[in-house]
Amino acid sequence: GFQKPLGSTEAKRFFWKKATELVQTTTDPASLNQALMELGSLVCTKSSPRCSHCPLQSSCTAFQKNLTETLPIPKKRPKKLHLQFIKLVIEKDGRFFTQQNSAEEWWSGLWDFPSIRIQKTTRWMDEIKESLDQYSPHFLKELTHQKHTVTHHQLEVVPVHIQVRKKPRIPGQWVTLRELKKLPKSALVTKIIAQHF
Repeated sequence: GFQKPLGSTEAKRFFWKKATELVQTTTDPASLNQALMELGSLVCTKSSPRCSHCPLQSSCTAFQKNLTETLPIPKKRPKKLHLQFIKLVIEKDGRFFTQQNSAEEWWSGLWDFPSIRIQKTTRWMDEIKESLDQYSPHFLKELTHQKHTVTHHQLEVVPVHIQVRKKPRIPGQWVTLRELKKLPKSALVTKIIAQHF
């Protein structure tokens, strides 16, 4: 009969307390756990519970209060946020510029291309024009747009391949394509490389 969302702090406390109480009533915790899992998978299912077959019906609060169709209350899913980014695939003399993501960033510790947050992918050139000027690009090509989900963020990414005359003055390292393919990186970066290089 617990009436708060699963995954909440209250739910975790409640169910761990109940689990501890149940385990302490038996001399065979393994069988108790197996029985609870069987009950959940065969009888007390979340979509259509078979209450008429339940051996615990007489002590079930949800059954007694006619709440079997509404409980348990699912964990609240965060609203998806839509974000747009440019990934700068910077190349000079056959070597690519990479940066290692910090502990505070997505894909912590993995190697990545420099990113610039933008408002609209359709006007990305206007938005990053000043950023591009610092690299003095002599070649620029928009690559295949990528969609990627990270936790509750929906990313739309525009990879842009630029060949530069001078190295950018930002932290990072230059690697060959062969080295780049061996570096630990996200699935998104791996996909960009596989599609275009």
